[in-house]
Amino acid sequence: MPGAPSQDQDNKTVSSLNNPSQQVNKVKSLFVSAFKDDQVKFRLGIALKLMMLPCITLMIALGFFWTFLKMDLFFFEAYNITNLSNFQETYYDYILSTIIGRTPFLIAFIAGTLFLGLYISNMVLRPFRTIGNYCEDMVEGRTSSYDPEFFSELRLLTRFSDYFFVMIQNMTKREKLENVEIPNKYSKIHQPVFEKSFFIQFSLFVIITSIATGTAVFVTTVDIHSQIFSLAEKTIEMTPSITYFLERQENTLFDIMVGILVAHFFLHIFFCIHLYNKVAAPAFGIFATFRGFLKGNHDARIHLIGYYYLRPECRKINRYLTWLQKKYT
Repeated sequence: MPGAPSQDQDNKTVSSLNNPSQQVNKVKSLFVSAFKDDQVKFRLGIALKLMMLPCITLMIALGFFWTFLKMDLFFFEAYNITNLSNFQETYYDYILSTIIGRTPFLIAFIAGTLFLGLYISNMVLRPFRTIGNYCEDMVEGRTSSYDPEFFSELRLLTRFSDYFFVMIQNMTKREKLENVEIPNKYSKIHQPVFEKSFFIQFSLFVIITSIATGTAVFVTTVDIHSQIFSLAEKTIEMTPSITYFLERQENTLFDIMVGILVAHFFLHIFFCIHLYNKVAAPAFGIFATFRGFLKGNHDARIHLIGYYYLRPECRKINRYLTWLQKKYT
């Protein structure tokens, strides 16, 4: 009957609505399968590492803040202010209200750092993904072209890969793989090269996060000390010596924050080096394999140990090289 399929479909819809556990299990399975993906784990790892840097800096800064708060409490005790009821509780509530008021901004900043880390990790994988996808398209017989994106800045890998695919394309038109004399600028490379453009590009992201973290720490420091100064004016008689003490304390706190921010900047630089090492060796490995293949070593394949996040791309490239070897030799 014409109405039967519609009725069956309605029954399925009602059944699925009446079984929310099925929907929950489906979503759960999607998350589990995603977290089993090596590249997802890599991107999350890089993002979490980047997010932890400002968190560590803020925790250290809060540790110094807490020490100064205790010192100022002793300062007020010296002037016999503690005879007020619940003074210590009032003191901490009064001072920490500034931090609590800025908590939403800090959470938003840390969340933004997490998303920035996801974006950076995706940019790290993009040059390798471009090569892998092109190789897969060629093996599957799909029309494709290798168009590396310039902003990846892995110039050795992208430029030689472009050269490699052009030479291979010319050979496939002649239906025979031939030995190629490698240009001198490529033949002399025997170890990973330092990609200045790549390093500078990602250093800019590091500098942006460092400036944002420094601004957050500095503004919070100034506000907290202003709260202390305001409390002193309201509870004790301000004298030149007390004013001098609070001003010198502000200078000391500022010097400590500068030291923390300098350490924070170097932590980001180390992170940038760590991130660069994640791509330098694999990029050279692919370059060396392509170079050997053009020189006549058609058994050359990519074997990267410890770079699990590039396993899918390496498999695509190796499959492409095997396909070339079997079809054109």
